[in-house]
Amino acid sequence: ARTPEELAFGYDRFSFLRYRHGEFAATLALCDEALARLPAGATAPRAVVYVRSGFILGRLGRFEEAVERLQAAVRVLDGSGDRAQLAQALDHLGPLLSFAGRRSEGLAALERSLALALDLHDGRLEAMVRTHLTGILTSEGRPREAVAHAQRALELGELLGDWYLASVAAWLASGMEDALGNAEAAAGLRRQELAWLARIGGNPHHEALAHAHLAHLARRSGDRGTELDEAGRARRAAAQDPDPTYLARIEMALTA
Repeated sequence: ARTPEELAFGYDRFSFLRYRHGEFAATLALCDEALARLPAGATAPRAVVYVRSGFILGRLGRFEEAVERLQAAVRVLDGSGDRAQLAQALDHLGPLLSFAGRRSEGLAALERSLALALDLHDGRLEAMVRTHLTGILTSEGRPREAVAHAQRALELGELLGDWYLASVAAWLASGMEDALGNAEAAAGLRRQELAWLARIGGNPHHEALAHAHLAHLARRSGDRGTELDEAGRARRAAAQDPDPTYLARIEMALTA
């Protein structure tokens, strides 16, 4: 890297390779390394790293730190003219604000991000935002409003050949279909998610969640054999996750 901008971009891409396989601690370590190397005055490049690390902090349950870091990134990027990075920061901030109980702010951040993505003709970013909107609207008891977002996100993921992005779209769309009472469609989407994760080399974190959901769906339908098989697959995937506490979390999810 010849400039702080190139250094931040390199770390952002490298950290994403770890993130898409569920290696959250390793992703955060790369972000910390980038921040240690970037000059204190390189505000925009540091904001790029804040976007990635802020989202990771959220995945690790450190919501206050995550929101603080992402809001700082939005403030910097809002004045930098980098609309693509700003849109990504807003996309990452929206779900975390929602999880923190600030739902109207979270939806507003996502709607602004989607408007930027459409204006930039950035299909990958559009798919990301629509996927997050699917999840938030479903969690708020508004799954019907999420249908168009879910369908477009899945379409874009396949068109772009971005199998990680497509897998996350399938995950959130499955939850939406489950909320709508479409158990068969929900199960089909989870199986499609697992197939796409296999194409990128696996992600034990997401695979465990998918198998746990399939176990619940089988239990509801009275298919005891499939339930036990999927629960076993969930446990085996969770045991491969870098987080040693993850298996216990999946056990709780299976018995919920």
